[in-house]
Formats: sequence, C-alpha cells, structure tokens
Amino acid sequence: LVAGNLIFEDGIGAAQLAYRNATEPTFWNGWLGSLHAWSGILILLMVLLRLFLRLVHGVPAPPPGDSKDMQKIASLVVLAFYVLLLGMPATGIIAYYFQEFWVGEIHQWGAF
Repeated sequence: LVAGNLIFEDGIGAAQLAYRNATEPTFWNGWLGSLHAWSGILILLMVLLRLFLRLVHGVPAPPPGDSKDMQKIASLVVLAFYVLLLGMPATGIIAYYFQEFWVGEIHQWGAF
C-alpha cells in the first residue's frame, strides 16, 4: 500500500489542486485521489492494529549476538518507521479531507 501510494501520487496532487482552485478534478484524478486517500486510511488502521498487537504480545526479542549499539539503532529505526507510518496518513487525512493545504506540503515532504 505504501509503495502504491508513492507510485500513484499524481492523482491526489491533481485533485488537491482542483479543490484548491474551486474546480472539479477529472474523473481519473478524482478516482486516483480517492484510492490514494483510502489506501492511506488502511495503512493507518493496519499500523494502529500492529501497535495494539505489540502492546498485547510484546516486542520480539533481538537476534542473538547483536550488540547493544545495534539494538539501539534498530529501535530508533523502528520508531522512525512508526512515526512515518502514523504521521503520513494523519497529515494526508488533514490535508485532503479538511482541506488544510499547508499540511499537505508537510505530507509531501514526508514522502521523500
């Protein structure tokens, strides 16, 4: 879903531009924009489910033989993924559904 949203982002950009200019997006851009938005919502729901499962079942044990430094780096990478996988859908929802276009710029920047 993440890869699909990165590849097919043009539709949502064109739809947002049309909304910003108070016009209707084309059918194709509207469809791709909706697909992008719903994929983002699904990503958000799946990440929230994963966080719930981590709370209930705990965190997997680190591989044997990993140094403490490697474990800290791995924890930071996991945290960064969670921040992105929660932050990107949240900023996308705010930008698309609440038409806060400045948040959309943060959302675009986060895609990089």
